[in-house]
Amino acid sequence: MLFFISVGSGDWQKRAVTAFFVGALYAATLYYLNLLQILPNIEIFANYLVYRGNKSILLGILLAIAAGWMLYEMASLTDRRWLWLRVSAFLYVVIALLFLAKTRTASLIFVLLCLLFFLKYLTMSWRSVLWILGFVLLLTVTWLSASNLRLRTIGTIDDINAFSQGQQISDDGIRLEMYSVTSKIIAEKPWTGHGIATWPSQYQKHAKGLPSEGTRTPHNDYLFYAAEIGLIGLAALLWIWLTQLTVAWKIGGAPGMWLGMLGIAIMVGGMFNAILRDAVFGMPFMVLLAIPLAGVTRNHVRAV
Repeated sequence: MLFFISVGSGDWQKRAVTAFFVGALYAATLYYLNLLQILPNIEIFANYLVYRGNKSILLGILLAIAAGWMLYEMASLTDRRWLWLRVSAFLYVVIALLFLAKTRTASLIFVLLCLLFFLKYLTMSWRSVLWILGFVLLLTVTWLSASNLRLRTIGTIDDINAFSQGQQISDDGIRLEMYSVTSKIIAEKPWTGHGIATWPSQYQKHAKGLPSEGTRTPHNDYLFYAAEIGLIGLAALLWIWLTQLTVAWKIGGAPGMWLGMLGIAIMVGGMFNAILRDAVFGMPFMVLLAIPLAGVTRNHVRAV
């Protein structure tokens, strides 16, 4: 990341984004080939063939980010002759994300990135109305057609209700148990935490006899860091996120939108996955963050 940032801003940023879009189209194509059952059953395609935890989640999140960036690119086009091609590429990626990627986190991130775009660029015009209607139509069709996403979402709501009433939850709802136990760990030392790398041992001590006793992560970075470095450390992390969003707002334009969408993806992803502690997520995000951050100077953060 430091290497890319040191290069400075330039035309390479647009070329990097184009390469990212091509990669998203390639990934979406692999999902479609798997749907048609013609994707070769080899290790390099394993994350597309079956669900494999964080690796599969990452693919969905990257598709969500690419779709968000594509949405901005479509709205920024000055030459409308190629708009149909951009719209086709956008839908090609979004359909693969919502129907085939099998990750609720990525679907939620995509919705939030679209909302960020609308909040930033919404105007009182027919074109804005058409954008919003198209977005609502896409979500409606997805909800009615994507049975896997709909069932998992409904299952999550049912698990929340069951857990709040002390009833048995499903395997997907086991995270609620992790959140509850981790909250008790935080309550013991709320300000300073228990120390770096103490969460696994603390969790085993508090979760004896529970189905989640052997887990290695609470699937929530905010709870994890609050348990280890306390609310003071968590506040420092949130300040970093606030700084990133503020810089995105100040630099504006395409880099600002890229950075803002990446910030949303990281912050939301950290609520449900180990975004900040797993290199599976970390390496791609560092490369992507370098694109909008190249050329950003201290002047952009001085007022933060």
